[in-house]
Amino acid sequence: LNGGVIVWDFGRRSSPAVAWHAHDDYVNSLDWSPGGLIASASGDTTVKIWDPAGKIIQVLEAHKGPVASVAWADDGQLASGATTGETI
Repeated sequence: LNGGVIVWDFGRRSSPAVAWHAHDDYVNSLDWSPGGLIASASGDTTVKIWDPAGKIIQVLEAHKGPVASVAWADDGQLASGATTGETI
């Protein structure tokens, strides 16, 4: 699933619980927030915030190049990093 996200349900014999097309390029990083949201970082220069069912909550478009990583802090703040030496 190029550009996709799969949420697995290991209680159902490792079957995907839900899968959705997330981005127009490869997904480079995912992280699950303390509040239950998913952040995905992509080569399409966006970070997308999802609910676990695959509904887009927000699209972040501040990066000028491919986004390599995302990480949620314990307080719910999100950080993302790009693969190029960009400045914002």
